[in-house]
Amino acid sequence: GPDEKLNQTAITQPALLTAGVAAWRVWRSENGPAARVMAGHSLGEYTALVCAEAMAFDDAVRIVARRGELMQEAVAVGEGAMAAILGLDDAQVAAACAEAADGQVVEPVNFNSPGQVVIAGHRAAVERAIAAAQARRAKKAMILPVSV
Repeated sequence: GPDEKLNQTAITQPALLTAGVAAWRVWRSENGPAARVMAGHSLGEYTALVCAEAMAFDDAVRIVARRGELMQEAVAVGEGAMAAILGLDDAQVAAACAEAADGQVVEPVNFNSPGQVVIAGHRAAVERAIAAAQARRAKKAMILPVSV
């Protein structure tokens, strides 16, 4: 579908779950080795549960769809934003967010790996935090194409 629809978290989340499970099933159908353990990060936990046969796909779709709806309802489309900040440590990202807040919300929300942090909050504050991160010499700081 069109990007603006696919980027709405209520649509994106079930789509990512479906794509992840489909990729696993293709892997297994092509005689890829079975995993001894599975883990996922954030939304990926549901994909891992389905692929490990600890949760039925239908149940996961229902839960993930509701998760996306609740997240979408929490912030009106266009009011919030997320951004990836690469190349700064966690404290530098937190400082950039604090500097950029100016009465709005912007916080580090996902610490994906050392030097890779996702921030979220009011769109204007996230944009200011990107500028503050760039001033701190972030390798990359960019808005993520999601609705929340």
